[in-house]
Amino acid sequence: MTNNIPMNQRERKQRAIKVIIACCLAAAVFLGLLLTGLLRKGYEAVFLTPTPTPDPRAAVAEAGVSAFLNFEYNGDYDAWLKNICSISTDITCMAIEHTYGPQMLESSDLTKTDTSVANVKAIKMVSENYSEVSGHQQIWAVSYTIANWSGTLDTYDYVMITEVDGEWKFDFAVMTSKQALDEAYGPMLTPQGTTQP
Repeated sequence: MTNNIPMNQRERKQRAIKVIIACCLAAAVFLGLLLTGLLRKGYEAVFLTPTPTPDPRAAVAEAGVSAFLNFEYNGDYDAWLKNICSISTDITCMAIEHTYGPQMLESSDLTKTDTSVANVKAIKMVSENYSEVSGHQQIWAVSYTIANWSGTLDTYDYVMITEVDGEWKFDFAVMTSKQALDEAYGPMLTPQGTTQP
């Protein structure tokens, strides 16, 4: 049974004061949350998708491409070599030191231009292998923009990374023709391809 007795003037005034106080408290709390940034953090925690943590293996593939292909004409060759070797396997370091590094130096001296890369992005891991001889290895497709004596080109390559004593190291470009690699792995790089593991 409901109570239909009308409120008197005093009761209406008390109710209005309570409503005003509640509204003022709510506004003060909202303003406090807004000023401290807690309102934004709360909104992001509830409604926004968290930023995915970068894959450290992808970062190794990207770092290897960046370190190898950023080569300055008349730059500090020894510093460049030390940098690439610090993130590479011993075999890759020796190959760069004895073959690929001198080739980069010769091309740079001949053309008197730098080689630089930008927008380096590991697209996807396309293959994984484990053996007692070579250890745990992965092949990553890495896209980048390269600028050198030939001009500027948006391209991609397949690079190998190898786990050495629990740490992933750059193991250079896969020594197979790009056409063969595209035939094997190209369908995985399309939007319809499977997602990155």
